[in-house]
Amino acid sequence: MRRSLLALSAILAIALAGCATAEPEASEAPSASPSPTASETPSASPSPTEEPVAEAPQCGDAYLLATNAMAPTGFVGTDDEVLASMAPAAGFVDPAALDGLDVRCTVTYLGIADGPGGSSIVEVSVAFVGADPAPVPALEAWATAAGYVADGAGAPAEWSQPPAADGTTTQKVVWLTSADRGLDDAAVADLATQTGVPMDASTMQVVHSDFTVGG
Repeated sequence: MRRSLLALSAILAIALAGCATAEPEASEAPSASPSPTASETPSASPSPTEEPVAEAPQCGDAYLLATNAMAPTGFVGTDDEVLASMAPAAGFVDPAALDGLDVRCTVTYLGIADGPGGSSIVEVSVAFVGADPAPVPALEAWATAAGYVADGAGAPAEWSQPPAADGTTTQKVVWLTSADRGLDDAAVADLATQTGVPMDASTMQVVHSDFTVGG
């Protein structure tokens, strides 16, 4: 299920009221001593306002169209028709994977996967994250807790869920930096233009693929 990050903001309004004491009227008769006024109850200190959680934007349509164009098998049609087939939405498949990271943009969309039995629909979820804080330890901890197993060492890092009964891949997640992908400065600049967010050689791309959606 696709879940988007929620941006939350809590605002606390504090109303302060003061008490006025009436002055006694002048009189020839001794005036009664004024009754002691009740001391003001100290007002409660305002609670600190909760900082809004910034929601990462959806990666740009130009990135989706370029990704579809580079796929071995992609959707065909006009740009609008391709985007309609991809059905993109902001958010990563499991927001917990990105907790505490510098998330630049996210998008979850449909793609076409080729396999021994022919082509089928795959759900792809992508996030681009900055290098600080270091994303790899957090991603490895999330993947381990979520039941993924590392397929090997090195780059790109690829972790998979247990295969289906017929041995086919069910879900996997891969992460690698722009440098790992061999992108030069011009390619990184193109990627920044396509996604609509800042990129550099250390920006990491996290790609989750779910092959169980079928279709």
